[in-house]
Amino acid sequence: MANGGTAAGDRLDAEVGYGLPVGSRFVGTPRVGVATSEYGRYYRLGYGMTMLQARSTELNLGIDAQRRESPLQGGTSHGVLGRATVGW
Repeated sequence: MANGGTAAGDRLDAEVGYGLPVGSRFVGTPRVGVATSEYGRYYRLGYGMTMLQARSTELNLGIDAQRRESPLQGGTSHGVLGRATVGW
């Protein structure tokens, strides 16, 4: 480790969420996460929604806000990520 940072190749990625019923067909999951590596730190806060089994159809929706702290770039950046998955 140099200067109290992480060593090359060290990585931690953790996420915690809890599923709650949303009506009779969906599960909503608020979540929070953090990741660290030699390139910086990432913080995430998001919400996902999944449709309960409906025959062979699958639907997942999610949105995350993230903050990235990068010592290599010397600053922070913010972003929003949307996800959608549909299967049949």
